Amino acid sequence: MIRVIVDAVRGFGESNCRSEYSSALSAIPEKLEYAWSQRPPITEWVPFKQQLLVTPGNGSISTIEAVCYQFLTNPERLNIISSRRDWLGQRFIELLIEQGYPITVCPFEKHEEKLKWAKSVDPDLAVLYGSDETCKLYEQQLDLRTRVVKYGSKTSIGVHFIYPEQEDYVERFVQEYAKDFFSYDGTGCLNTSVLYIVGSGSGLKSYRYFVEGLVSERDCYIDKRTIPTNRVAQLSAKMVQSGVDFYQNQGVFLRETTDSFDTIGSGNGTAVIVPCRFEDVLNEWESRGRYLSSATLFATSNSFDYVSQRLFNLGVSRIARPGSAQSPTKRWKHDGMSLIPVWGREVGFDL
Repeated sequence: MIRVIVDAVRGFGESNCRSEYSSALSAIPEKLEYAWSQRPPITEWVPFKQQLLVTPGNGSISTIEAVCYQFLTNPERLNIISSRRDWLGQRFIELLIEQGYPITVCPFEKHEEKLKWAKSVDPDLAVLYGSDETCKLYEQQLDLRTRVVKYGSKTSIGVHFIYPEQEDYVERFVQEYAKDFFSYDGTGCLNTSVLYIVGSGSGLKSYRYFVEGLVSERDCYIDKRTIPTNRVAQLSAKMVQSGVDFYQNQGVFLRETTDSFDTIGSGNGTAVIVPCRFEDVLNEWESRGRYLSSATLFATSNSFDYVSQRLFNLGVSRIARPGSAQSPTKRWKHDGMSLIPVWGREVGFDL
């Protein structure tokens, strides 16, 4: 099975080599082969045969990976509910159907009809991606005996410590953070939504280098690689003045033009840069709980271990260097869970 699915992905990647997703597509085969090597022995683990997949709503690469991972468990039938807006994921699913993969795609458009259809297929396993509310609605439709694996709402952040004696080094990081913010390649929640600039006193003079540099760098990313053609493709910088302490709640929003803005940006070239103290970062995310996916981190060797541990305690399952937010290694376990073992039943002999 592994060779067949890997060959399918490679062939699909070659046919879409000019796509904005080409680099992300080329990384999938290695991830699949690594996941296959980590699967439990068949004498200890049995996959579910009738499976349901509700694909990520805004991550084309995540959709393709999710479909591939579930086929590594060798289901008898994979029932898929996907977003019509995800043209790349749709094209990949159609390719697999043409090649004879046992896939049934939900024929309905309305949300209520999709929920009824999910119940009608009566899956042994349901893998749900999407908002927390979406996952909850589908779970309520399923039989109590159905194994449910949920990947709900997540956000990725960056934490960058500024040191007064090294202010001039900041400029070299601008292009790296621009990749994390704006080169959205369909990997779901891995694009950096919030960058926290941690420092105090004269160190925060460097804050303006991030702002000015990223405002100019963003123009390099305003094209079809970043913003879908059906979305407004004009980014703007807006200074948000909250009227409270500067170090806590003032930030610059780099986002698509819109009539309103959220406290936390998300997806498709949206980001917010916030100068703060590290304690403020901890306080904000401790109250949210389990919403963090991954984080980029720049800190001195003296504080790196301490900061990393605190971020892991907040729910982060991966820490990366600036510029690689959307390029996880093959060993990263999505949301801290091994993908294949959890999608089966543990079995054993008791003779």
